[in-house]
Amino acid sequence: ILMDKCLPKIRIRTRRAHELLSQRIVISVDSWPETHKYPLGHFVRNLGEVESVQAETEALLLEHDVEYRPFSKKVLECLPPEGHDWKAPETLDDASAVSKDPLLPKRRDLRDKLICSIDPPGCVDIDDALHAKKLPNGNWEVGVHIADVTHFVKPNTALDGEGASRGTSVYLVDKRIDMLPMLLGTDLCSLKPYVDRFAFSVLWELNENADIVNVDFAKSVIKSREAFSYEQAQLRIDDPNQQDELTHGMRALLKLSIKLKEKRINAGALNLASPEVKVHMDSETSDPNEVEIKKLLATNSLVEEFMLLANISVARKIYDSFPQTAMLRRHASPPSTNFELLNEMLQTRKGMSISLESSKALADSLDRCIDPKDPYFNTLVRIMSTRCMMAAQYFYSGAYSYSDFRHYGLAVDIYTHFTSPIRRYCDVVAHRQLAGAIGYEPLDLSHRDKNKMDMICKNINRRHRNAQFAGRASIEYYVGQVMRNNESVETGYVIKVLNNGIVVLVPKFGVEGLIRLENLTKDTGSSSFDEVEFKLSFVQATTGKRRDVHVFEKVDVQVRSCLLYTSDAADDGESV
Repeated sequence: ILMDKCLPKIRIRTRRAHELLSQRIVISVDSWPETHKYPLGHFVRNLGEVESVQAETEALLLEHDVEYRPFSKKVLECLPPEGHDWKAPETLDDASAVSKDPLLPKRRDLRDKLICSIDPPGCVDIDDALHAKKLPNGNWEVGVHIADVTHFVKPNTALDGEGASRGTSVYLVDKRIDMLPMLLGTDLCSLKPYVDRFAFSVLWELNENADIVNVDFAKSVIKSREAFSYEQAQLRIDDPNQQDELTHGMRALLKLSIKLKEKRINAGALNLASPEVKVHMDSETSDPNEVEIKKLLATNSLVEEFMLLANISVARKIYDSFPQTAMLRRHASPPSTNFELLNEMLQTRKGMSISLESSKALADSLDRCIDPKDPYFNTLVRIMSTRCMMAAQYFYSGAYSYSDFRHYGLAVDIYTHFTSPIRRYCDVVAHRQLAGAIGYEPLDLSHRDKNKMDMICKNINRRHRNAQFAGRASIEYYVGQVMRNNESVETGYVIKVLNNGIVVLVPKFGVEGLIRLENLTKDTGSSSFDEVEFKLSFVQATTGKRRDVHVFEKVDVQVRSCLLYTSDAADDGESV
């Protein structure tokens, strides 16, 4: 039986059947004769015991076509020969450094700026850092500084080819599958504190209302003063005893980010949701021991707003310079038919509806979907709305007319990804195009050719989706392990009513599943399904009383992990 339930069973012939009964295995499909009910195949290799971490992790990487083999010798030969001893030059006019890097004098020295990074705890591949400084005219100089990956990853090298093929880093619960070798991702490119690093900087002059007065782009050298986790940054901002210049800059960034978010929301940006959870691992055994819903702090939003602003500013710049091949990202508006079922459920059960005239109308109507008796209901509706959205996609600007560039979820007319080049190949291309746009260095022909850009976009779209599914499958596996050790009764919400059962979402674990009718009642013949009222009626197995279950109903469910593998096929929109 294949892990992907959409595919048929495969019949294989082997003398090792008893050995393989409890194993995850890889097979190859050979043929499907017309006289056979099932296709025929053969055993390729054994991944290990079903439910073991190694077997399940390798299986999900194979299932989602994630390249996880070590980097080849050819790729590693493209890395700086100095290895971890590589250092940015102390001065930008040093003769020996300029002889190795003729573009060095074009860089801007920003090591005097009070720059810091704010990331999840334990982050080692630090893509971005920020600073804010009060200007004499009362405005703010704000900088977003992004790791200068393209200084090390040159076009048409084996290293570039590998990054382009992988397309993205893949984040699993217990490991990270890197797009680029670790030397770059966690050291030379990572904007670690207290050391000089090359960066690509976006510098704005913003007034007190967070309006852009001026924007500038420069390849730079920076020195981050501190690497904060979101929580550490929040504590520092909130501590009245901290009155140093760096903290004042962080407070200014927070104030400006609140105004930026307000403007986005007013323009119609969507505040969607997904059941995101974090799995805590035992520090000694590496076994999963707890699941918690991810908490978002104001500093999460601070970073997000300035990354969005940088992506928008860069998108405008590269489109102006390369109107046919600029690397961009779009999010199409959803057809109204996608929301028909959800709207019917809301109207029938709650007397509410979601409006789709514009992203602003959708955002406002989502804000109105409130149940005073249940604070989680609004989040539930946002999760279900996310699944009605179209998927965002990478594209080159010559593929669509300008009106179709729009990013519906973010409510902006043009957008790209620029802020995570360590882990996304799209951002690498955007960096090269921005370097060409500001005259830093000529743009490689591969990023000025429509056919080549089309191939790059198709691959990174596929890789991005695969990485999302692999990440979710990893969380699902580890959550299953936690549930296996902690059978419990939890609060759930009915998100779908069927004639053979109900689908329930359990927010604590971020999982959902079908509770079959036969598990709800001993007498399935006496049950009835009301398609109009989204209601399933049955005689409860435990009490013998008749019970009606409706969509959106809050229920107590017994949660336990079974020896099953389920594949998440939700079509989520862009996480905004």
